[in-house]
Amino acid sequence: MPANCPLCGRPPSGIINSYTAQEVAEFFTSRVLGQERCDRMEAILHRLWGSDTVRVVRCDPCAFGYADPFVAGTAEFYQLEAPDTPYPRDKWEYAHTLRRVSDRLSPEASLLDIGAGKGYFLSRLIDRGWKPGNLMATEFSVSGGEAIARLGVECRPTDVRSLDGGGRRFDAITMFQVLEHLDGYDGLMEAVARLAKPDAHLFVAVPNGDRIAFNEHNGLLPDCPPNHVSRWTPKSFQVFADKYGWTLEGCELEPAPTVAGEAVYGAVNRFIQRSHVRGTWARAVYAGSRPFRGRVNKAVKALGVATSPDAWGAAATVARAARGGGGVPHALWAHLRRAG
Repeated sequence: MPANCPLCGRPPSGIINSYTAQEVAEFFTSRVLGQERCDRMEAILHRLWGSDTVRVVRCDPCAFGYADPFVAGTAEFYQLEAPDTPYPRDKWEYAHTLRRVSDRLSPEASLLDIGAGKGYFLSRLIDRGWKPGNLMATEFSVSGGEAIARLGVECRPTDVRSLDGGGRRFDAITMFQVLEHLDGYDGLMEAVARLAKPDAHLFVAVPNGDRIAFNEHNGLLPDCPPNHVSRWTPKSFQVFADKYGWTLEGCELEPAPTVAGEAVYGAVNRFIQRSHVRGTWARAVYAGSRPFRGRVNKAVKALGVATSPDAWGAAATVARAARGGGGVPHALWAHLRRAG
């Protein structure tokens, strides 16, 4: 029987997906890139889960999805899966949060960015007059920490749950595309409360749970643990806020993609998904692109997508679904306020 919901403690309502360690290892470290690396990943997953299988289950009362076992990926997992994550410079939630922050706080305020990547959001704050000395970040990646240090911002390569802020407390705390990677909510929110001022703001962005369901229903990339171990909706954020004594000030979805945007996304996403399946055109293209680097590597893959009937079929399927019910937003944003 799957474990009870991490938010409400109720038994799960049903199983969304189930994966073996071998399937997940192939997904995160394709055998095209080397058998030894894939075998190492499979061993990591066995240790992490204590079994050969992980499930994604749902809690209908919370509108929440979670991994069972509910165990986040370790540093060992991420170092093997993506040693240098390509952080995007711009995200919808950056601009959205900046507008809210500018309305509520002055550039003299303090802010902690948890899992700050390469500091692109912090850089935007500094461009708006925020003092680097009033900012702080956590980030595990070496490249991210170095980029944040160049901004003049203190960065700690540590889990926020064990962060020693030296007595500092912050007017605002941000977590962009971080919460879905984490387990242990009691410890997380205890740390956030310790680091937050009495009336602090908490801004969070996660993948939209309905988008994940849309992708999987249409044969695109699955959302496999232990990379993401939770699936969020506005209702689950309300449960989360209530549980930990915060007020949910707002919960908004990123603007939906256009039908054309969905078609392109569907083609590329399906091609990547098929690259993990033996005997497919996508797998052959990925294997053939290995000797090349940079733009040539990307060009070979782009040609592979353009000549893939399966990718074109997915583009048509996703575009039809978007035209019928509207495009599905990729990101979900929440603004929580701590009670004074």
